[in-house]
Amino acid sequence: MTTRMHRCRLLIAAIPGLLIATAFADGPTFSLKAVEINGQPIEPTNNVEVDPGDIIVVEIYGSGWSSEGQSLKSWQLELDSSGYSNDCPGVIKPLGWEPFLPFPCDSDDDCPPMYPKCLAGICVGTNHDPRQGAFIDSYRSDYIFYDLGELKAVDVRTLDYRYGSFLLQTTDCPLYNPPPKYFGTLILEVEDNAIGEFTVGFYESDSEMRDCPNGFPIDPLELEGLIIDTQMLCPCFVESTIPENCWIDTRQPCNPDGSNAAGWNSAVFRFNAGCNAADYDTDDFSVSEEPDSGNTIFITSVNPIINRTTITFNRRITLGAWTSGQSHLNPQPCF
Repeated sequence: MTTRMHRCRLLIAAIPGLLIATAFADGPTFSLKAVEINGQPIEPTNNVEVDPGDIIVVEIYGSGWSSEGQSLKSWQLELDSSGYSNDCPGVIKPLGWEPFLPFPCDSDDDCPPMYPKCLAGICVGTNHDPRQGAFIDSYRSDYIFYDLGELKAVDVRTLDYRYGSFLLQTTDCPLYNPPPKYFGTLILEVEDNAIGEFTVGFYESDSEMRDCPNGFPIDPLELEGLIIDTQMLCPCFVESTIPENCWIDTRQPCNPDGSNAAGWNSAVFRFNAGCNAADYDTDDFSVSEEPDSGNTIFITSVNPIINRTTITFNRRITLGAWTSGQSHLNPQPCF
């Protein structure tokens, strides 16, 4: 049996406009930069190595909106939470975020004991306070609308946090002058059992900069996400099988009239994303029948395609027997 480990990697490249880069782009850009780990400042970066249990301070920066002379009237952005998990154990999550019950409420009296606090119209646990991990520090001198009249908000009702601000005047709208300006803060917790890589990005459809005084979009907007690497390898594991749960129905396949059942002579194992099925061979799988027919059944070949492997037996299964396949990547037979 072979034993191999693979690095889980989840990139949100399928979302248009999400770029992972190490420098700011020239045009209008939002970028996520890790700036601190466990209270220790680091060089701002789009790609950070961490350990399970770390606390990461991430800052949102904007730049380049004046490439054609525009000044900035308003902005908004939405973070994509799908990158908080991958196909490995453990997750990352914003500081203060806890599971909640999507049950509407007007006061704490409307909520059940497990979720006793009414926050923003939903019932949450006593430790649920996402505002501590998502905010805009408008007192920073590098904040985009520093010392200007504005309406700003951070929406933390769902994990897809939204940030935004709108100037109350059409004078003094800021032109872009380097370096990049601060737009907001996100604080992330790396769970103790988190493994592999995570990518935090933006939703392009809900992220924008608008000019002053007309409020026209400043396009094209570039979005630079953040890769968080735990430097730990993720084990491959079996997610599903064909037939389901590694068992084979001895009644199928058969002729259309139901006669002359031929029996299966192969099965498919599907592994978690990021696992390379080509790394595994016949020694990593086994097949057995109960009761034993006396006619040994074994695996003759494996045919891997990305994260799926088809195993082929030396013969068709014995009709009426319970046939089970096992991948040695799992500690117990099948599931």
